[in-house]
Amino acid sequence: MEIVIYQPEIAGNVGAIIRLSANSGIPVNFIKPFGFNMQENKIRRAGLDYHDLAFVNNYESWNEFTKNNKNKSIVCFTSKGSKAYWNEELNDYDYLLFGPESVGLPDNIRKKYENLTIPMKEKSRSLNLANSVGIVMFEAIRQASVKSVNFSIYWWWFREWYSIYCKYLYSTLELLTSKYSVCKYIWIFFIWIIFCNFTKQDFNN
Repeated sequence: MEIVIYQPEIAGNVGAIIRLSANSGIPVNFIKPFGFNMQENKIRRAGLDYHDLAFVNNYESWNEFTKNNKNKSIVCFTSKGSKAYWNEELNDYDYLLFGPESVGLPDNIRKKYENLTIPMKEKSRSLNLANSVGIVMFEAIRQASVKSVNFSIYWWWFREWYSIYCKYLYSTLELLTSKYSVCKYIWIFFIWIIFCNFTKQDFNN
């Protein structure tokens, strides 16, 4: 799962998102054109010294991005969506797409994919782009960790159940062959009968 930022407009947000990428280990893709110079000091300041630790890709256009990522699952994050982001398995998508700060994703892109939203109070217009990306990034990390914990719990439960089962089986067999020794001789007798029958059949053949 990776983050995609479509035509970002504010250098400070891009720097903050680069820092989030370094902190979370989640790659981020920026799609041009940008509303600023990528070399602006605001990017360096917001990203601090995390630029070399982040996983960043730049694409010249939306067409270039889609051409290089055919058959990938994409979900759009927009204030126009109705489904809350926490109700979806974010790690099931290949790309989580965010639009520019002032206008959001264009309709021709947004309507092509599933839309998710970050619920806000009524009459709230929008969240800061970098804040939105941070919220979604760490929800994806939380969901992945919960899946891992659930698997560990199921494995522990199976291991404990299997251990109890083996102990019970061993105790039952031990009881049959020691305390009730007659059972042991009955089993031996049956095995001897079966063996004799097989031997007799082989001899007759």
